[in-house]
Order: sequence, then structure tokens, then C-alpha cells
Amino acid sequence: MMGSFHLCDIAYGFPKCEESENTESANIQIWDSSIRDPIEELANAAQLAVKIGRNQEDEYAAAERKKPDFLIWLCDALVFKGEEKASASDFEIAEEEVFKQMKSMSLLFFGKMPYLFAYVAAKYHVRFLSSTAL
Repeated sequence: MMGSFHLCDIAYGFPKCEESENTESANIQIWDSSIRDPIEELANAAQLAVKIGRNQEDEYAAAERKKPDFLIWLCDALVFKGEEKASASDFEIAEEEVFKQMKSMSLLFFGKMPYLFAYVAAKYHVRFLSSTAL
């Protein structure tokens, strides 16, 4: 089972963009520009082979086969996941979902990896999390 959760809020949230419809798919550009794009650029610069997916089932990623909104694998190990909601008022729902998913996972699946990183996002708000193996 999971160890402790370390929370860190991004005080400024995401950069404000033109107001769009309040759907997850409409917000993907906001989240990708702040999370996915920098990770991909860093991976390319460091010549790391990362695999990034959206709404994909992963046997270790979610309890009850719920598809996380965002996943990153490094060397075929899940290292980062995200749960996203369209409306800022759904932030706590996204947070509850990611906590439930992370608590149901065992880091034993990931060998010597000491952490699993995650984020929750709702419109312009984001929180990054890490779970440690105990």
C-alpha cells in the first residue's frame, strides 16, 4: 500500500487563457502547456524514452480499471499520473479520485522506485502529490 502523501500547491495556478467551454477536453491545452510540454522537452533534452498517454487503461494506474486522465511511463514503469476536472468547483472530487487510486496501488510493482508522482487539476488550479513507499 501507499505511504505518506506530500502536498504542494502551485500558488499561481495555471496561466489564464481565453475563457473556453467548461469541459475537460477544452482544458487539455491549458494543462498540457504547463505540465506535459515541459516534461516532454526535458525528456528529449535528457534523451530519456518516456511514454505519455491520456485516458488509457494501465494495470497499475488505477483501482477498478478507472482510466486516469494523464499518465507518464519511464522505462515501462508508471512514474506520474494526473486526474483532471473541467470546473474549478470539482477540484476536491479530482483530489479524492487520485488519493483513492494512489492508496490502492503498491509501489512494489515499480521495483526500487521510491515515489509515485501525481497531480490533480481543475480548470486553473493544480496540486502536485507524491506517494512514498513505506
